[in-house]
Amino acid sequence: EAVAAFDHAVALNPDIAGAHFNRAEALRRQDRLSEALAGLERAATLAPGDAAIANSQGIVLRRLDRLEEALAAYGRALASNPNHVEALYNRAMALEAAERSAQAITDLDRLIALQPRNVDALVNRADLLRWLGRREAAVADLAQVVALDPDNADAHLTRAALLFEMRRPREALAEFDAFAKLRPDDPLGVGGIAATAAELCDWDRMAAVDALVDDGLRKGVLAMPVQGLLAMRDDPALLLKGAQNAVATWVSSPAPPPLWRAL
Repeated sequence: EAVAAFDHAVALNPDIAGAHFNRAEALRRQDRLSEALAGLERAATLAPGDAAIANSQGIVLRRLDRLEEALAAYGRALASNPNHVEALYNRAMALEAAERSAQAITDLDRLIALQPRNVDALVNRADLLRWLGRREAAVADLAQVVALDPDNADAHLTRAALLFEMRRPREALAEFDAFAKLRPDDPLGVGGIAATAAELCDWDRMAAVDALVDDGLRKGVLAMPVQGLLAMRDDPALLLKGAQNAVATWVSSPAPPPLWRAL
């Protein structure tokens, strides 16, 4: 119905770029991507310097798996408007997909300078920094994320794991605690608390973890993911070594698996 209304608008105004753009956007929302792209090409011909049209071309091309063409479209958008926030974000994500992380970070730097409270941009920049080995910068970005969005459990968890790997266990423990409060049934919280408590030789916390594990097993919530913890909890040295290896493996993996799968 929406497309039909825009069809009528295009018939009445065939030389108005906005009519073609609006119709193309309606088609894109319906996943009629080839038709949307044709409409955007017509709109771009009528308004060649329009950043919004070029950005939408990039979105459609990316969804069609035409990555290099999408990057070129985002480039046109940013040539017309260097402060087009959506195009900056979209190009950064496309550059990440193209494994051009340093260029992606440059775009995210520009975006965050324009919108310092943009949580999505901060999260994605932290992720890229992490894979480039710039852990301090990644931790700093994630600190901003949790300050802006205290309920972002994934940010707490990633920051905790990075801090643990950087041998900053007290800070890591605070982040694992925050994660465990947000997701009490997730074994990563228990695993992280156990790992950092062992690092700190905080046996009171280890006793609390024992209680959590036993309670979780009775409820069937934690079950197998914490079998490694149960096997090691009576041997602090073994627990510490296993926890360190688990967290290091989790942090360095391309697609982080559940923490205790590494044990």
